[in-house]
Amino acid sequence: MWDRLLRNARVVDPVNGRDGVMDVAVKDGRIAAVGPNLQGEASEVEDLTGLVVMPGLIDPHLHLGSMFGSAYGTRMAAAAGVTTCLDMAGAPRDKHPTGPPRRARNHTPQGRRLFPP
Repeated sequence: MWDRLLRNARVVDPVNGRDGVMDVAVKDGRIAAVGPNLQGEASEVEDLTGLVVMPGLIDPHLHLGSMFGSAYGTRMAAAAGVTTCLDMAGAPRDKHPTGPPRRARNHTPQGRRLFPP
């Protein structure tokens, strides 16, 4: 018996070669089975006709800083299905939720200049 059964969703999973209308079974918070017309009991059944189910997306170029981004950037990304992102924006003095900004080194250990101040 599954905890949850999502029926009739368009499942897009390029890594596993899936792109079609299928059911997704969930057990103990993990995907237990994926396929058309899954048989079995579930505590909760939900019809997802017209909706898409896919793995979490990776956004390699997201702007979260105050210069180009928004204070709601991570919330907007999560709502769009992004589970992993790389922040590419923000003034060096932005306050970041993970702590104070670190000042970049402008010279190599040999004293050569890396970039203008």
